Amino acid sequence: MTSPDYTRMIFITANVASLMNESKKVLENWSATVAKEIGDQKPVFAAIHLQGLNNINNNNNNNNNNNNSNSNSSSSSFSNADEFLNNLLREISSNPAMMEFDCCREVNAVDYLGMCNIYYCKAIAQPALYDYRMNSYVTVKGDLHESANQSKNVDFERIGGNTENPVGFMMTRWLLHNKLETYMNEECVVFFGNFNCSIDCERFLKDQMNLNKARIVENDNNDQLEAYDLSLRKIFTVTRTQFNFHENHDWLFGTCNGQLVRKYDCELEPFLKGSLYEPNIYFAPTDPYELGPTFGKEPNFVRTECPAWRSRVLINQRTREKIHHDSFSSSGLYYGLVGEAEYLGQSKPVAMICTICLK
Repeated sequence: MTSPDYTRMIFITANVASLMNESKKVLENWSATVAKEIGDQKPVFAAIHLQGLNNINNNNNNNNNNNNSNSNSSSSSFSNADEFLNNLLREISSNPAMMEFDCCREVNAVDYLGMCNIYYCKAIAQPALYDYRMNSYVTVKGDLHESANQSKNVDFERIGGNTENPVGFMMTRWLLHNKLETYMNEECVVFFGNFNCSIDCERFLKDQMNLNKARIVENDNNDQLEAYDLSLRKIFTVTRTQFNFHENHDWLFGTCNGQLVRKYDCELEPFLKGSLYEPNIYFAPTDPYELGPTFGKEPNFVRTECPAWRSRVLINQRTREKIHHDSFSSSGLYYGLVGEAEYLGQSKPVAMICTICLK
């Protein structure tokens, strides 16, 4: 649906830190899958948030310090995060699914925050970006790629962490269809990124032990927990480098889109009372994945850490009120994984697709 009153939008957030170490085939598949998701929804506005770019630089430096003579020619080879980012942007923008967009804005803070935001707009939406220096909205035309510290259209700040793991935000303000009067008192706000959430592992492990009538078997390794049921079947193994539910691992975290463990995802709950809202999660954890036995087959969960919903999209109450619900569906909003059955690296992108009422 596209009109001055109703605007179709898509917001995608992804942690791309692990993509640097993936093959060219995975990178191409990632770009094509994201582009197809956007193109299929036919939005007039699309926003992609990329996170973990600082880790790409760090990993590359480590690889240079440990020269590997057995390099794989099929692997991606980028000298730094900027080169990786340019390649990713080129792959997405050149995809036929993106040809209907008239302009693109890319703002990155790779060195400072390890982040990049990419926006695609159609001219029919009359897109305008807020200029923080002029204190007014400026019409967006054509393509522009710039760093955050040079851009007049972004507010950004590091609020914690360190150089290797910065914590911060990037913010832009958009005006579509010249509907400024709608937001005089409160703007529609979308927060999307990798929040690095974890499930309540202690409660989860205790419940699994009770459910399976299992007990911890003592061993000489104080850093290792192993639980066995009454039939001496190993239920789980937890160490500093392993989180493994063995034969039930993928079933436990993937069945019913992760709903068997969803109740243990509670880190964001204190922030979702009153001013912020997250659509219902009916999808499997976003992290961490590994390539299945055959490329193209459904990926498996990595067994080195506990799966969790780390990439999220949150909205404020104003946005929630403005999401349009039509008579043809029970909801005007979709919230889920991008490339659910595909291997797109260790972390899966998450998308929120909605039609916003601007009147």
